[in-house]
Amino acid sequence: MKILSFTSSYPLPGSLVGPFIENLNQRLVEQGHKVRVIVYSVSGKYKVSIRKGVEVIEYPYSFFLPPKLHEGKGLINSMKLSFLAKVEFPLYLLATIFYLLKFSRDCDVIHAQFYLPAGFLAVLTKFWHRKPVVITALGKEFHLPNKWIFRKILNFTNEQVDQGVAVSKYLRNQAANYGLDISKIIVINNCIPFEEFQLPRKREHGHELVIGYACRLVPEKRTKDVLRAFSRLMQNPPAPNLALWIVGGGEEFDELVKMAKDLGISDKTKFFGFLPPDEMPRIFSEMDIFLNPTQEEGLAHTNLEAMAAGAVVVCSEGVGNDEVVTDGVTGRTFPIGDLTAMVERLREIIGDPEKRQAIAQAGREHVRKNFHVNSQLARYIEVYQKLLAQS
Repeated sequence: MKILSFTSSYPLPGSLVGPFIENLNQRLVEQGHKVRVIVYSVSGKYKVSIRKGVEVIEYPYSFFLPPKLHEGKGLINSMKLSFLAKVEFPLYLLATIFYLLKFSRDCDVIHAQFYLPAGFLAVLTKFWHRKPVVITALGKEFHLPNKWIFRKILNFTNEQVDQGVAVSKYLRNQAANYGLDISKIIVINNCIPFEEFQLPRKREHGHELVIGYACRLVPEKRTKDVLRAFSRLMQNPPAPNLALWIVGGGEEFDELVKMAKDLGISDKTKFFGFLPPDEMPRIFSEMDIFLNPTQEEGLAHTNLEAMAAGAVVVCSEGVGNDEVVTDGVTGRTFPIGDLTAMVERLREIIGDPEKRQAIAQAGREHVRKNFHVNSQLARYIEVYQKLLAQS
């Protein structure tokens, strides 16, 4: 099959988001399928490259303006941060439609990532390209303000799509809040290349126990709760030498650095910024506990990566997390925003090494059995083949 992967997130220099999309595309190529990715250019220049067997076409959209839509690590966040990004968004839509129609001629199926904007544009242009469209909802599109305009666009997109996919049951249910017919949406979970995270557990930095966090530093991820929880731990440390690692960048980065200083934990806290996806297996292999207090998610692939690497995940309840983490078995959970419960879970895990090891092993095995990219790949191939048989 020839698959056109249409996305606004791909792990390219200057962007580094969407590694899960690249993993899926790479495995499709290994199965003998041809995959072409079209994604907007972060350099402002047209570029064609081969990455892990996948043809990646980066197309310009900003014309004479410096491209800004990637700087917030996502379209919506970029427009929040930059007026120029808002100005460029209509240019992005026009350029995207042009390149979508151009490259859709030589494909069997279009797979768009996110209902908005990629999925909407893919179904909006179906009259011209006449190719079956699959759309995967990853999270942000069903956490938008529940306003008439978004409801209208999302419902139009869902009515026209040939197959909708959500990465979790939670996200599929979220779609119903916008009035979507969720019978048209199936669940195919996020997945990871499990074997890439099977590195030896390391202690290169000499810390006895590392609590880690890795995500975009934006309000809905509740990174401030991570700092607050660690500050409480340090008031009466359950272990003699704790460290906190924050991996990621975003609009709250500077504020979080200042907050760590104000809380008196800056000497124990390391901010890495955004790291390339190929560095994350090593980072996760050095974390003992992965803390994820998010209030907005689809299905956090960082939870999967941390568990695969042997860290214990301590995360918020709901938002897809409980579809991965069974409390007390494959990780620990706490109510969103409940700082006291979060600290209690951390103290329990830190203070009981045997339990920590048992949960880590159970979590790793759970991810291997249920969230390996190969198992989810088979489901996507089945979807593509079904649509082609119907066309």
